[in-house]
Amino acid sequence: MAASNVAGSAHIITVRLESMSFLVGYAFAMAAATMVGQSLGMNDTKRAARGAYLSYACGGGLMGFMGLLFVCFPRAFAHFLAEDPAIVDLASRCLFITGFAQLGFAASMIFSSALRGAGDTVTVMAINLASILGLRLTAALVVARSFKLGLPAIWVVLASELTIRGVANFLWFARGRWKHVRV
Repeated sequence: MAASNVAGSAHIITVRLESMSFLVGYAFAMAAATMVGQSLGMNDTKRAARGAYLSYACGGGLMGFMGLLFVCFPRAFAHFLAEDPAIVDLASRCLFITGFAQLGFAASMIFSSALRGAGDTVTVMAINLASILGLRLTAALVVARSFKLGLPAIWVVLASELTIRGVANFLWFARGRWKHVRV
């Protein structure tokens, strides 16, 4: 199989396997948005914050557990969707890398949704745009085009960007300005 086909297949397989983790995170992100919005509608900012933190505890906990499984057993997961040894090898390397980003990915999803639930959508958009365009796209292009590094290096960029975006969303949420947004 051609190298580009192996890389493309490994990438798709890694994303499909990672979806077992991030789909759970999306569910808790929607719960966070709902709990924050409803709590603010009741003028209860403490309840809103508790709902977001509880959503992260549950969703982040489950995603962190999946990340641990990805780090410990990447080949077993890759073998689940592929038989070609080259694809299994590359997908397992990428899955190992993304395992370390699951807590940051969870923070990105859950706290950005909590902020959206509070009506602080402009800040979430700004954080996401800056992170995706400024970090993810730029770094991925540099890694791929300038340094000619392979798919695992791209996954390091993706994992790093998700973690940074998660920290940024969490820090903005923890700052608490969302409590005073008027919708």
